[in-house]
Amino acid sequence: MSEFEKKLSQLKADLNTQGARVSDQLLQAVESSFGGDAKTAKKVIEGDAHIDRVDVEIERACIALLRLGAHDEHSIRSVLTVVKVNNELERIADCAVIVAEAALRVSRSSQWHLQHFESWRIALLGWQETQMTLLPILIRI
Repeated sequence: MSEFEKKLSQLKADLNTQGARVSDQLLQAVESSFGGDAKTAKKVIEGDAHIDRVDVEIERACIALLRLGAHDEHSIRSVLTVVKVNNELERIADCAVIVAEAALRVSRSSQWHLQHFESWRIALLGWQETQMTLLPILIRI
């Protein structure tokens, strides 16, 4: 196995870990929203900083990997796919924060507003769309 292949394999593992982390954040955000759990909502908001850091680390690792000089199209596309999926995961994590922030507002108030449901809808649809596209992409990598 070449150095490129080893590093690409590690990137895929890192991306899968990040995906699990984002999935957990989104589920916690939704649960905090429906349960009015401010403590969990705050945990989601605070956890976003770690997701943001890992997002940058994965992106930088992809750049370093491309510098190794992959020459075939499949290898380059594999790295670019990691970059794209990583970006989508970060966007989903941001949606989880929106949901958690809405949960905090709702937990402070007894009034429910349509904007809260819209935040949840956006986050859930984004996660569902990513799940539908992520698995076939990762299987092909």
